[in-house]
Parts: sequence; structure tokens; C-alpha cells
Amino acid sequence: MKNQAQTRAIDEPLDPQKVIDYLTEHPDFFLQHESLLAQLEIPHESGVAVSLVERQIHLLRQRITQYETRLRDMIEAGHSNQRLQESLHRLCINLFMTDSLDDVIATLNDELRNHLDIDYVSVRLLSHNLNEINSRPERYLSLGDDDLLLLFQKIINEKRIQCGRVSPQQLDKLFAKEANAVQSAIIVPLAGAETFGLIAMGSSDEQRFHPDMAVDYLTRMGEIISAAIRPYLD
Repeated sequence: MKNQAQTRAIDEPLDPQKVIDYLTEHPDFFLQHESLLAQLEIPHESGVAVSLVERQIHLLRQRITQYETRLRDMIEAGHSNQRLQESLHRLCINLFMTDSLDDVIATLNDELRNHLDIDYVSVRLLSHNLNEINSRPERYLSLGDDDLLLLFQKIINEKRIQCGRVSPQQLDKLFAKEANAVQSAIIVPLAGAETFGLIAMGSSDEQRFHPDMAVDYLTRMGEIISAAIRPYLD
């Protein structure tokens, strides 16, 4: 006859942690008991039980798919970074051949539109000169306009790039007649000691430019264009 201790040991459920610890300490357990692999069944979300081996294969396939996705993302990011580096290099070379403010802006416009597929590009310089503002309204914004300063206050004061959705008022000031077509945008400050202008890039795709996007390229481009424009401001 079984004593009470043996009966209690049989009746008590086995601690799952002990099973986990044992299998962890004996990784060759299923090698020594291969027949168990085919006998063990694991409930599936579909309601159909599958063998442990099938379950392991399924998990391995999921992991492989995840790794392949990560690898593709890394490759795409590498190609994108290379493209942006080539863009900066080409932009610098072409800027060396400019000899006027119009040439600088045209060179930037060509790079962004034709090489980086930006739908809309606008360069706006801040000025107190009414003659400049009235003669080239598509290029200059008045620093005497309090509403303008309020719209772009953070960008002007903090020299901070703005990405994503911008207000209709900002779009109107930057893109004029094209404003209604812009669904997402980037605003890059042109600055030295002070902010003296803005580069605006717009897209008809509302998802293309967003607040979480990396701004390394935009920062470098802003610095390069600021240096190229600065000599012509005086």
C-alpha cells in the first residue's frame, strides 16, 4: 500500500517552474526521448492541436520572416542614406559654380525637385526692405509683419526644423498659389547669427513628411544653403 506521503505527492500538481528548470538544465532531454516530440501536442489559435515539432518549425519561420524584414529595412535605409549623401555632395559642387542669389536658389530647387522628388519648393528670405518685398513677393517675407513673425516664431527664434503638417496660414505664406496642394511639409531655417530665411519643401503625400523623421540631411542642407546665400544678402 502507498503511504500518505506518496499519495499526496501524486495528487499534488507538478510545479511548472520545476519542469522549466529541469528542461533548461537538461537540454538533451528530447534527444534522449525523441518519441515524445511527436506525441506532445500544443493548442493552436485555430483550435487544432499541433505537435511540438510543428510548433517549433512555425516559430522558426516567424523569426526568419522577422529577420528578413529587418534586413530589408536596413538595406533600404542604407540606400536612402547613400542617396542623401550623394545629394549633399552634388549640391555643394553645383553651388561652387553659382555667382548670384538667383543661381543659388535655382540650384537648390533643381536638386530638391529633380533628384529628391520634392513636389514643391519655396525659398523665402526675411527682410525689412519694402522695395525688395514689393518687387519680389515670391521671395521675400516682411519682418515688419507681426502675424508673420507669430506664425514662424519658434523656427525663427530657435532655428528649429519643422516637419509634418503645418498650418494653412504657414502654407499660404510659403507656397502661395500651390498651398492647397501641399499635404505635408518641411520648413528649414536659413541662419547665421540670426535666422534670415526659410526653405520650405512640400509634398502632395500627407505621409511623406512627419514629425518623427530624421533631420540630419535637412540640417546639413540648411547650413550649406545658408552659407551660399549669406554673401548676397548685404
